[in-house]
Amino acid sequence: MWPAVALLTITPLTTYLMYLLDHQLLKRKALAAELAQLQQEKPDLEVITGALNARALNIAVARELKLVFYHEEDYRFTLTMVKIDFLENIVNFLGNQKFNRLLRATAEHLNGMLFTVDHLYYIGAGRFVILSPMLGANNAPIMKKKIKSHIDDIAEEFGLARNALVLRMGQITYSSQDRVKNRNVEDTLTQLERSAETDIVKEYL
Repeated sequence: MWPAVALLTITPLTTYLMYLLDHQLLKRKALAAELAQLQQEKPDLEVITGALNARALNIAVARELKLVFYHEEDYRFTLTMVKIDFLENIVNFLGNQKFNRLLRATAEHLNGMLFTVDHLYYIGAGRFVILSPMLGANNAPIMKKKIKSHIDDIAEEFGLARNALVLRMGQITYSSQDRVKNRNVEDTLTQLERSAETDIVKEYL
């Protein structure tokens, strides 16, 4: 009798669980295919955040460095980095899906603060970069102040309390030929990240 009961109860449940598993796998495959197609159609787009990606930033920074080198009297640009620190702890706390939502929300908040000519990039490892053409050293702190004054809006949506999320900010401006001479994109981003190590924007616990 008990084997018959087990057959009646366990088998339908097992079948249903297998259906759910197959359904989830199909959804993931469909999503992966959709993301791959989007990446092919828009190779400069970072699909999780909706920002531009590292490839696009490399091209843009190389172009900006040349513009400063050849037109130093008339041209300048500023790079601003917003970096999520202690990244592994945040991912472990939120989980991958919720962390991706945090990245998306951060991108949306930052996009809302940009000036018309600015561009937002996500280059991985919790790092966002804002490229501001024609923004010089005198006015560059305006961008940092603007971001710092609105950064509180990001973490509260995700149940993060004080000091759980640490955001750092770095900023560099290029406006003279001697600053860009013999400098490549990698050097520029290294300097930008180094400047982010000294400026904590906000801490949550």
